[in-house]
Amino acid sequence: MKHWKFFSTLLVVNLLLIAAVFFVGFFVTLGKVKQRTDRLTGQFQSQFLTVVRHDLEESWPSVESRIHLYCHSDLHPLGFRLTIIDLQGRVLGDSEYPEEKTEPHNTGDRPEVVEALTGRQGQAIRTSQTNRVDYRYFAEPILHEGEVVAVVRVAVPVASLVESHRHIVSGVLTGFALMLFVAVVLSVLFSWIWHRPLRQINRMVRNISRGNLGDIALVSGPHEITELAKNIDRMRRTVASQLATITRQQEQFRVILHYLPDAVFAINSEDDVLYCNESAKKLFGIESPERPQHIQRLIRHAGILDFYFRESKRLRTTAADTTLERLELELQGQRRVLDLELLEVPDGSDTDKITILLVISDVTALFRIGQMKVDFVANASHELRNPLATIRAALDNINDGVYDNSESLQTVFQVLNRHVARLETLIEDLLSLQSVEDKFTQLQLEQTSSEEQRFWLDELFRKKADERDVSLTFDLEENMPPFVTDNKRLGLILQNLVDNAIKFTPGGGKVIVRFARAGDSQLVITCNDTGCGIAPHEQDRVFERFYQSNASRTGDSRIRGTGLGLAIVKHAVERMNGTITLTSRLRFGTTMTVRVPVEFV
Repeated sequence: MKHWKFFSTLLVVNLLLIAAVFFVGFFVTLGKVKQRTDRLTGQFQSQFLTVVRHDLEESWPSVESRIHLYCHSDLHPLGFRLTIIDLQGRVLGDSEYPEEKTEPHNTGDRPEVVEALTGRQGQAIRTSQTNRVDYRYFAEPILHEGEVVAVVRVAVPVASLVESHRHIVSGVLTGFALMLFVAVVLSVLFSWIWHRPLRQINRMVRNISRGNLGDIALVSGPHEITELAKNIDRMRRTVASQLATITRQQEQFRVILHYLPDAVFAINSEDDVLYCNESAKKLFGIESPERPQHIQRLIRHAGILDFYFRESKRLRTTAADTTLERLELELQGQRRVLDLELLEVPDGSDTDKITILLVISDVTALFRIGQMKVDFVANASHELRNPLATIRAALDNINDGVYDNSESLQTVFQVLNRHVARLETLIEDLLSLQSVEDKFTQLQLEQTSSEEQRFWLDELFRKKADERDVSLTFDLEENMPPFVTDNKRLGLILQNLVDNAIKFTPGGGKVIVRFARAGDSQLVITCNDTGCGIAPHEQDRVFERFYQSNASRTGDSRIRGTGLGLAIVKHAVERMNGTITLTSRLRFGTTMTVRVPVEFV
């Protein structure tokens, strides 16, 4: 049933095409024939007029016999009406109407005659004033010795032209009807001849569309059909080959890119990037190319390109091992440290195959961690060496008997006590930093309150604030309920914030600690001081380990901490899934705002 549906569809389409062609051809042909008939009729009318005019000009003024001959005989063809008019408009002769019964013809309702009397050819299509019949008029002047002496006019009835058109339409319509009938018969015949091979081709294409790319049976039929079938079979083989290539490349990509965090660019022998993985797109802020693109269009960093072209040339010309190079550059507004490596892929000489893999590893985080470790060891060693050197010197002097009285020894003991206290503080801060940095230590939740936190802070720092003449006040939100949090980490945060604030606030200044709620599950702690403030270029660094602001800003070079306080605060806040922000102006003070999630009771 489907086969007959296909045949009927093919036949209907052919018939519609034939009908459309014949319809257009009929009207175009009819128009051309009518146009040519009108032109030939006009030419014949004009030629007949010219012949009569020349004959009368040669016989003038003895033209009576010639006029009688033309007007009262059967010499004028196709029902032409011939009229000869003198300068006064009097009709000298008319082939269809008696001259004595005609009225003057030089009036305005006969424009063709008026035009000819001026020496030019006149034309008009109008109704005859004499016998009330529509004519097409041609009129020309008769010249004698260079002067217009009369007018000769030839008229053709419009009805004759219409009848001629009717015969033309009938003839053309009959011819096209016969041709249409023949075309329909031939269309049915050829549709039947083409039906079977086209059905086979249709089955072939349907199998290909379903992914069946196996061998197909040969198709017999007209030459064009068999050629079409052969081309489809070539397309099938090409598609199968391309699918095999794609499958092979996918396997390669699967091995290379599986769980790979590094940026990978797969490149062919023409230095075109065939593919780049997600890590590459994120690192360089690019999209995966829909078609091969030259590496310089995707990577625009001179250092990376220099490495690629230098090492790729070496790989392609010599049996060299892969090389690794570290590069530091600006990438998407950030300073990055990258490890670059090239890998050669064997059997990839074609432009659609991978020949080289460019692997780029972002080791910025590892580099920074390593640098931080180096800085940490250097800073910790420096912080430990100074008090130890002082203690060692004092002990050596005591051992050598330099101090010979109790007053000197008391001074030395005070120095030793101060430096031992500094070592104790440094060790305590290092241990606190280690505890808040440990990602595997779980939060130790317990219930506390803002009033409890105020009490122990006031007890801890009241004496120090009074000694420095700093006003330490607490602002607690009314009716704030108790809350559950990691009290140890919260204590480290508050202790270091308040200690820093008092330390860098000069006498007469203020330190205000505020406790407030934000929503139903967030505690907001604000520590505001009127101290020396922090310069803008230092604000991003104050949370680094051992970083200390310039002591000269405080006006007191004795103010010196371990440089670990704000680092402890930062890591403690992060372990509690909170945030810390800093706002500061030089000579106007600093505000630290900590937000940590808690569970209000």
